[in-house]
Amino acid sequence: RIAIVDKEPFLGGNSAKASSGINGIDENSVYRNDSVEEFERDVLIGGGRSPDDSNPLVKTLTGGSVDALHWLRTRCGLPLEMIGQLGGHSHPRTHRPAKGLAGAELVTAVQSLLQEYSKNNRLVIFKKTEVIKLLRSSNGKNVSGVKCRNVESMEEFELQGDNIVIATGGYGYDTSSGSLLNMHRSDLTKFATTNGKFATGDGIKLVQDDNIQGKTVDMSRVQLHPTGFIDMSDLKAKVKKLCAELLRGVGGILIDPTGKRFANELGTRDYLSSRMLQRQPGVEQPAFTLVLNRIAAEKANVHVPMYLKRNLLVQFDNVEQVADWMNISSSVLKTTLKEYDDLPLVGGVDEFGKNNFPSVPFMDNGPYYVGKVTPVLHYCMGGIEIKEHGQVIDKNGNIIPGLYAAGEVTGGVHGKNRLGGNALTECVVFGRQVGMTIPLSKTVKLDKTVKSKTKTRISTISGGELLNHSSRADCWVQIQDLVYDLSNFIDEHPAGPEPILELCGMNGTEEFEEIHSIELLKGFEVIGRIAP
Repeated sequence: RIAIVDKEPFLGGNSAKASSGINGIDENSVYRNDSVEEFERDVLIGGGRSPDDSNPLVKTLTGGSVDALHWLRTRCGLPLEMIGQLGGHSHPRTHRPAKGLAGAELVTAVQSLLQEYSKNNRLVIFKKTEVIKLLRSSNGKNVSGVKCRNVESMEEFELQGDNIVIATGGYGYDTSSGSLLNMHRSDLTKFATTNGKFATGDGIKLVQDDNIQGKTVDMSRVQLHPTGFIDMSDLKAKVKKLCAELLRGVGGILIDPTGKRFANELGTRDYLSSRMLQRQPGVEQPAFTLVLNRIAAEKANVHVPMYLKRNLLVQFDNVEQVADWMNISSSVLKTTLKEYDDLPLVGGVDEFGKNNFPSVPFMDNGPYYVGKVTPVLHYCMGGIEIKEHGQVIDKNGNIIPGLYAAGEVTGGVHGKNRLGGNALTECVVFGRQVGMTIPLSKTVKLDKTVKSKTKTRISTISGGELLNHSSRADCWVQIQDLVYDLSNFIDEHPAGPEPILELCGMNGTEEFEEIHSIELLKGFEVIGRIAP
């Protein structure tokens, strides 16, 4: 039997927030002149390594992406019909579904599979439960289980098992004095973050404990994403909504406060963030403008409407209106856009090395969609040191039997910078590597009774009763004919809390179905059915 332990009331973590897509090579890559070797080269260069470096983790990531895409499409039933090109990639290889956001849809698809296993008691999921200690066997070599604590009742219990997989994510939220981030990159604690409040490095701390003595690597390598949205109604927000890299991938351009371009928008994240900070040195929150024209917006037909509803993007009919909103001269902005439009005609490479100009021309191609962006804490390249199959390494360089890790909790995969779209690839590839490595004959023994779920009759809820649950602390939302309690999900909603807060006590079917598939709600408890 398998046990999943999550300290949050829902599964998914930051993976559910990923929206640009998942990188991978498939049977169509040959028509784009792409290959595993090209993918590997881009990851190495993007991470500040030599393209000739033979890194086993990078080889696993890129080579494993072929089977990862196939597994998602066939086993999980996740359609990945769309493809885009993100920063640092030499070819389009970032796959996403036509409807919904990639991370949320991926998490939902996997969660649907988990529910099938839980029905026959082969899987048990402990939510709102944190792991407070990894246990070792009497011989001091193997791991033997975990000690857990329910975050509400504070009840403690143990789960015994010969194999433990840590997938707790990074440490990009906690900026407190005793945090991993403050310990390794105190210079970055002044930045806002895109991470959920759960990203506090729990798994790393467990492995670093004296009874495990696991090894970490690259802990000072923390990524600033160049484009976190500045919400004009909450300028100093600690947590900012990520402006998906996809928007630059489809042709969005970045403009500085003087009305000029200043970088290759399809460069790597570390490069772009550095250029932004250099452009506005010493500024507490550097602010730049992302501009999309009609062509680019049509390619990002899921993201743009979502950002418009959140007032993170603003729509204008013409360049004059955009310039007025930016408080710059329209003639300066027109010159910048005209020069950009001419680039494909005069050699195809600009002064910043950009040679791909999607969605030109910009001039006379409104409406335009603009938003303010700033560098934000986003991803931790450092973490637990692992082998190719996810085995955790101790401080002496030996494999700790039975202990595995996958995802952002690990280090050594990406180098000094992660390319966009590789986070989901990393999760799926190394998660599958671990799954194929653990012997299937091993089982998990629970020392507390797990009650099998029985079907209960769904109560009928009137419109008046639904309306009574319309606060942040008590938020019920109707989707189709069912009512869900989303109170615990408000602060962790990938698009921010506002979309849910606006629907508390109401019928949110139309707004929900514009972005998501109904499958996304499978992991949420149904409160009742709305009265006819």
